[in-house]
This record gives sequence, C-alpha cells and structure tokens, in this order.
Amino acid sequence: MITFNPDKILPWTANLGDGHEIQPRLQYFQANGTALCYAAIWHEEKISSESHRLIAKAFAEFKPQAVITEGPVSIAEANKEADKEEFARNALSFGQDEMEEHYYACRLAVKNNIPYLSGEPSKQALQHYLIGQNYTAFDFFAYNFMLPLGYLQDEETDIEKLQRLWSAKRAQYDTIMVEKPPEDVTAFTQWFYKGTGMEFAFGHLGGNHSDVNQPFGSVNHVSGLFHHYRDRHCLGVAEQAVNAFDRVLVVYGAAHLWTLHPALEDGFAPSPAIKAKPGVT
Repeated sequence: MITFNPDKILPWTANLGDGHEIQPRLQYFQANGTALCYAAIWHEEKISSESHRLIAKAFAEFKPQAVITEGPVSIAEANKEADKEEFARNALSFGQDEMEEHYYACRLAVKNNIPYLSGEPSKQALQHYLIGQNYTAFDFFAYNFMLPLGYLQDEETDIEKLQRLWSAKRAQYDTIMVEKPPEDVTAFTQWFYKGTGMEFAFGHLGGNHSDVNQPFGSVNHVSGLFHHYRDRHCLGVAEQAVNAFDRVLVVYGAAHLWTLHPALEDGFAPSPAIKAKPGVT
C-alpha cells in the first residue's frame, strides 16, 4: 500500500524552484513493483513540440497501465462512462498537427486501450475550498473568468468583448455557483484592480503569479491557494491509481513537479526517486 502525505506538497510561492523553470522531462518513482512516471510538460499544442514527443516517449517506453492528465474538467465534473466516451471521441477527432497535451495523452490512452483519469477537482470542490479559506464565491468565479483571458493578452482591451465573455461564463457556471455573480463585468474589473493594483488590461495578465505569501485578497494569493488545492486533489488521484495499477503515467505541467515532488518521493520511500531522464532529442 502506497500512501501520499498531502502535507508534503510545497506551497506555491514566487520563489518556487528558486526561479528555475523545469524543462520537459520524465521523472520516475518506484517501490515494491509499482512505478509512477511524471511527464513534466509545457503547455503546448503542436504535436511536434518537445512536450508532445515526451508524452509519446512515455507511452512507448514506460508502457503505462493508467494515465492521469491535467484536465479535462469534463472528466472531473462527473466520472461517468458516457462523459468519458464523449471526451474520447473529441480527442480522436482532432487533426494531427495541433492538440492540447491532455487531449493528446488521452488519445494515446484510448489507442492503447488503457484508462485515463483527470487529476483535476470539480469546480464545485474548488469553490467550496476557497470559501473555506475565507474567500467568496465571487472570488472563485472572477479568478476562473480571468484564467483563459491570458490567451488574449496580445489583443486590445475591449470592454464590450469582455462583457460578452463575462455573460457567457455566467451562463456556463449558472448551476454550480453558491451565489450568482453580478451581471455587469465591471464587478470583475474592480476585483482585478483591488487584487493587483492595476487597471484591467489583457496585457497585464502575464504579470500575475501564484504566491500564498502575498496578502490575503490579492490575485496572487487566490491563485496560490487554487493551485495548492489542485495539487492535493491530483495527489489523491495518484494514490488511488498506484494502488490499483503497477505503472501509472501522470501528464502534468512542469511547475507542478516542484510542488508535488516531495510528496511523491516520500510516498515511494524508502526507494528514492529514479534520476529523471532528459527530454527527447
């Protein structure tokens, strides 16, 4: 029986990893005939990217019996076979040139006829966690609204477009919110200013980082708690998987390896983590 201690997870702070970015790589952990391979990847879409080639390498060489991916939320929301089958169809329907890495990992899992799991908590669980940390349902909603806006950072800030996106997100989250957010998107821009000290603009989003050492109420503090809870949930999914399968592949962002590594290494003690293999060449 392998158990992971979530208290071993490192907090998300500005000095996580001492400022060194983890390059895509495979990190192995093993004990008593059970092995976990962590594919530390960058979020890329090109099938030709190093991250995608690393995932393919893990499937070919490690031959996992189960795969845990960073997302998709559709699996985390309701672990029903119908939902998983629909996701599998979506993964297989993509073209060959571009695909988000979690879709790519699931596609390979489907092709190899092995189960795939989401390491992500449900939106409801994240919302209740933040509320338990003295934040509000609105903080949860505003932060989740902000996350995908990073893809628009090269665009001019358009308040009408922002309002349309806000209304669409309100509709999407309608059934899960403890309290419904205001209809006017200015509630978000005011929240952003209060939490960052900056007027909202698409180009400002890249300056936000996860850091639980920042003051309560800051966007960085919310982000640090958000990612910490995601790590705890992922670790729980991994614990269940390694006790059900001999070889488990985890496909997650490289930064999460900084925070999860101590808990994974501790769980596989006394066997130390095997030295990481470098990325593909």
